[in-house]
Amino acid sequence: MPSLFDPPNNRDFTDPVNPYAISSSFNSSNARKRTFTILGELIQVSCMDVLDELRETRTMIDASPRAAELEAKLGKFPFDQKEALARGDRLSKATAIDRLAMLRQWTNDFRAEYHQLREEAKQR
Repeated sequence: MPSLFDPPNNRDFTDPVNPYAISSSFNSSNARKRTFTILGELIQVSCMDVLDELRETRTMIDASPRAAELEAKLGKFPFDQKEALARGDRLSKATAIDRLAMLRQWTNDFRAEYHQLREEAKQR
C-alpha cells in the first residue's frame, strides 16, 4: 500500500525511504517468492521486537563521525537468501517450543549486532 510510506504514516520508520517512489516494479521472481514465508519472521526479530534498540542504534550512527561506515554495516543483512530459506525450512519443521527458542535466539542475535554497532558509534 503506497500511502503507508507517506508522512505522517511513516513516522515510526527507521528509514524514511518510500520503495514505491524509488522502484519501477516489484521483484516477484520465484527465488524471491520462496523467501516470503520466512520474511515476516525476520522482520519481526530484526526490527519489531528490537525496535527501541534499532532506533537507538540509528540515532547513534547518525551522530557518529563514522556514520557512512556504520550505516553500511547496519544496512547489510547478516545472512543471505540461501540462509534465510534454510532458517525458514528449519522453523517450519520445529516444534512449538523449538520454534520459540529459535525466534528468541534470532532476536538476541540482532540485539547483539545493534549493541556492537552502538559501541562502534561511540568510537572516534
